[in-house]
Amino acid sequence: MLPPINWMHVTVAALAGFAVSMIFYSLPVMRSARNRQTEADTARGESASRLENPSSAVFSRLLNTFMYAFAFEWIILQTGISTVGMGILLVLVGMFRASFTPDGWNRDMVGQPRNVKLLDNIRFILMYVVMTGILLFWK
Repeated sequence: MLPPINWMHVTVAALAGFAVSMIFYSLPVMRSARNRQTEADTARGESASRLENPSSAVFSRLLNTFMYAFAFEWIILQTGISTVGMGILLVLVGMFRASFTPDGWNRDMVGQPRNVKLLDNIRFILMYVVMTGILLFWK
């Protein structure tokens, strides 16, 4: 059985994480990387059905962020983990993510310049920090 999740905390954390993500996606370097990726996909002859339309892309990222927030809240409730412990867990998640899947975790990042990959990793880590910070300190 699932623990009693505070859905308002999860929703606020997910929206804050989504806002952080969208701020990074709107940076000029990320926009130009997405445009280059779209042009490369079109040049390779990929169908338009594979390319996401903006509303489905936003919805899928919002749902993904909500699932992250739910998982963080669930881990916090199940383990009773402290702020320091969650911070260590967050660093481990970031390290495993960066070390085991440097190119394969996100198809759009394959072949991108190093600064774009770095910004995308910073986006994920900052998104994790904001969401877990809200979930840990808002009780």
